[in-house]
Amino acid sequence: MPEMRASVRTWPILLFGLVSLLVLIILSALAGARMATQTYQEMETIHQSHQLFDQALNQVKSHIFLASIYLRDFLLDPSNANSDYYRHQLRESQSAAQSQLAQIRQLSGHPEGSRLAELDLQMQTYWNSLEPVFTWSADEKTRLRFAFVRRDVLPRRQNLLSMAEDIQSLYAQNYQREQNRVNSSRARFQKYYQNLVLLTLALGLIVTGVAVHRSVRLERRAAEQQVRTEQAERELRLLSQRLVKAQEEERKRLSRELHDEVGQMLTGLRLALGQLGELREGAREQFDEQLAEAKSSTEQTLRVVRRLAMGLRPSMLDDLGLGPALNWQAREVSRQTGIDVNIQITEPIDELQDEYRTCLYRVVQESLTNCVRHSKAKHVTVELAREAESQAVSLTVNDDGVGFVPSTSVGKGLGLVGMEERVRELGGSMMIQSIPGAGTTLRVRLPFPGVNDEKTESVAG
Repeated sequence: MPEMRASVRTWPILLFGLVSLLVLIILSALAGARMATQTYQEMETIHQSHQLFDQALNQVKSHIFLASIYLRDFLLDPSNANSDYYRHQLRESQSAAQSQLAQIRQLSGHPEGSRLAELDLQMQTYWNSLEPVFTWSADEKTRLRFAFVRRDVLPRRQNLLSMAEDIQSLYAQNYQREQNRVNSSRARFQKYYQNLVLLTLALGLIVTGVAVHRSVRLERRAAEQQVRTEQAERELRLLSQRLVKAQEEERKRLSRELHDEVGQMLTGLRLALGQLGELREGAREQFDEQLAEAKSSTEQTLRVVRRLAMGLRPSMLDDLGLGPALNWQAREVSRQTGIDVNIQITEPIDELQDEYRTCLYRVVQESLTNCVRHSKAKHVTVELAREAESQAVSLTVNDDGVGFVPSTSVGKGLGLVGMEERVRELGGSMMIQSIPGAGTTLRVRLPFPGVNDEKTESVAG
């Protein structure tokens, strides 16, 4: 029986790998673009917020300085004629500073929130402390201005500026933390992106390796198949030549036997009949003797013709069945070669169809011929049985000959090839087991043609 090998279909694996590789490449590109855009936006937002915060805080400090300048100019002015102008400028600076502080409060985070509230409170105190100055007279300004600036204005202004510097320092630290967070997120993404690229590269290498391996394997199989095809063509040509040669040899044998045996006997019969015509008027004894010789020659001719016909296809196979035909074949082989051939039929097989009987008979005939020609066997056993459970017919031919090493189909003769073809056409199987020095066993198993099924169908019809 030929060995059945399961073929592994690798194209779904390759397709899955290619699709996965394409998906990973697309995901890598999308993830890279998304992360780059997100990082750029975050950095841009943080940078803009930092710039706005610094600008607003510097504006607050500028307005504090500008307010102190307006106050200084008012205190150095010997008259109060421009007091409304200076008060208006001071309030403009206060309003601008408060507006910038409100913007800073929107930009700041939690760490700067408490400091901003304290700065707002101190600024209100600072602005409130400057209001009474504009109610002083010219003499009061001259007398109190230096003490007021030194005692109230300068300490409060310096306190406000110090608080603004602290807030700016805190925001700078927060800005640095945000930058570090974005950089850390970018580093994590870079690590993830590297792993994704490595995974894509590894998957690409695996897909490439599988594809190359599959391609090499297919090329190797194609080369092997080509070799097998060429070998099969050579074997077919060889078998065709051997078949033609066997047909010619069979024709030569039949022609020789017809010429040498049947032809000579018919020639002798013709001469005997001719002599009978001459002796018709002669002595009765000579006529009877010649007549007996002619009858004997006729009977010998009939036996030879019957033997030739039986060698081609025994009539008893059609008239009496497979069992008598096998027994006759066994007797003929035993009579001609001295080999003990034992036929054992365990179940009735008369219901077999003609093609099954012919197949089994030819297998036994060829097996016995091989035993005579090659095995040097002394005993041959032929067992034929019907398997009731599996509905099959089994045939076993066993000899005690020299055996052989079972070869490939190249070394098979036409007989074995013919047997295999007959068995295969009927859906059966044939197996040969042989060991040098231990004889040969041939087993044939044919599915039973199903006579009972045919009867059932005929009754149903």
